[in-house]
Amino acid sequence: MSDAMIVGAAMNQALVAAENSRDAWKKEAKDWEKIAKDAIATMKEKDMIVSGMNAIITAFKEMHPNSPLLSGSQQKYADGTEKTIARIKYEKAFDLRGRELGIENPEKHRKN
Repeated sequence: MSDAMIVGAAMNQALVAAENSRDAWKKEAKDWEKIAKDAIATMKEKDMIVSGMNAIITAFKEMHPNSPLLSGSQQKYADGTEKTIARIKYEKAFDLRGRELGIENPEKHRKN
């Protein structure tokens, strides 16, 4: 076998290895692309749920303006505005769920 044939065979092996590596990375990228698309779809679904829940809350406030849930709790936002009892219940549920999901300080992720 000539030197040129040996070099050619080695180069072919390197080319095949590079193509295999490239193909593996392409598959990995496609897998991550699907994960990202699924996550975005889930976030959009959650956003739609929040919009629906906000509509329910708005309707409740309009139909029941004197509800005890809408009365003051004596707790304040950082700007001094009083929080409603409903807000306190929201914060407790928000923080509890955040901790269940492994978020160390869920309070940082909501208006206070």
